[in-house]
Amino acid sequence: MPIRPQELAERFQEDGFAVLPGAIDEATLKGLRSAIDRHVAAHDPAADQAVFRTDDRDAGREEVFFASARSVQGFLEAEAVDDAGAVHAPRDRCLNKIGHALHDLDPTFEALARSAAVQAGFAVAGLERPRLVQSMVIFKPPGIGGEVRWHQDASYLLTEPQRVVGLWIALEDADRTHQRHPTRGTH
Repeated sequence: MPIRPQELAERFQEDGFAVLPGAIDEATLKGLRSAIDRHVAAHDPAADQAVFRTDDRDAGREEVFFASARSVQGFLEAEAVDDAGAVHAPRDRCLNKIGHALHDLDPTFEALARSAAVQAGFAVAGLERPRLVQSMVIFKPPGIGGEVRWHQDASYLLTEPQRVVGLWIALEDADRTHQRHPTRGTH
């Protein structure tokens, strides 16, 4: 039996999250995965070596983060780069994420951001006129990658009033039995 929207909203208010199973159809997911594959193929890890870390207070990456609002930027896993700065992980496993304005820069992600499924997610969170300010794909490839330390997105995304809600969409099954491809999710 499907979960009623009111029940989802109550769960969100009580737990701080809600799950909308099957909200995104397989054709949309396939299109998103194809768009991601194009971005990964276009990323040159030797030339674009911005490393995503959560243990250095974003030191030295401000310009790359700002640039990611104007063009799709790749951010490498710290473990993918050796002490001399050379990338030693395969292209499909060296990225931590791409972002941060996919909803503005890629038509496939723009369509997702404007979709009924995403609007339903915002409605569950009680948002009447949401403003999408950041979108990214986060990779969790097997065998590489660091922990994203606890943080509050509202400390990075300044809004008035101060309220930031994250919407996470699993683009692949993400459990121990599904390890064929690096796990991806869009945020």
